[in-house]
Amino acid sequence: MYHMSNKNRSQGFTIVELIVVISVLSILIGLIATTLLNFYLSNIATINRTTQANDVASTLQSIEKNVSLASNFLSKTSSSALATPLGPENSAMPWIFKTGEPNYNVLIVQNYATDGTSSDTARKLIYSSPDCKSDPVKNTLIYFVDTSSTLYRRTISGPPSVCGGAISQKTTCAPTATSSPLCIGVDAVLSRNVSKFQIHYFANSSDQTPVDPYSQSEVTAADTIRNAKAINITLETSENINGKLNKYASTLRITRLNE
Repeated sequence: MYHMSNKNRSQGFTIVELIVVISVLSILIGLIATTLLNFYLSNIATINRTTQANDVASTLQSIEKNVSLASNFLSKTSSSALATPLGPENSAMPWIFKTGEPNYNVLIVQNYATDGTSSDTARKLIYSSPDCKSDPVKNTLIYFVDTSSTLYRRTISGPPSVCGGAISQKTTCAPTATSSPLCIGVDAVLSRNVSKFQIHYFANSSDQTPVDPYSQSEVTAADTIRNAKAINITLETSENINGKLNKYASTLRITRLNE
């Protein structure tokens, strides 16, 4: 009887042994699955943070492309040059460089109007004078953050030309205002989830200390900004990555090349 019992015992596992094995395997599988999941989430978070950083860098490069060609900066757009819906929130009000929120500034840039895009090496200036040599027409570019924390670029094309042909750069508006005959295109979306868009101005391209038009009178600030030769742009975005708020900020120095 004892010999038969050992023989039967060697042919399989007892229920208790199976339960122990299954429990151990379940723990091991759980540990492996948790490790793999954490590894996957960590990789996804790294990819998202890299994408966020690349998006900020790409946005700043896009701004630099236009701002470096600026003839001047403005503290305020001319009220007479705006009509509904070209102003803030589709109004006819002027754009102003500072807002009620210190983290959000408005950058107003004037560029020379041309008959071709910036990539067209044969493009020519557009003039408002019959001699085709003086009074070049200027477009106005406005960089602003709206209530949805989206950074836009609005283009307001210069007045009709007397000499030089049609202006290549067209006036844009918010998507909700494109039915207006003034709107040829839609404002360019540059970045989303923007938590900071700040502009600092420098009197000279080599200066390290910015001037402060934000604390100056309206008249003084207008002169300070118009005469600025360079700016620093700080752009920050905030993204929810794996349940955590990740902020990424970068600052770019841009010197305007035109007068």
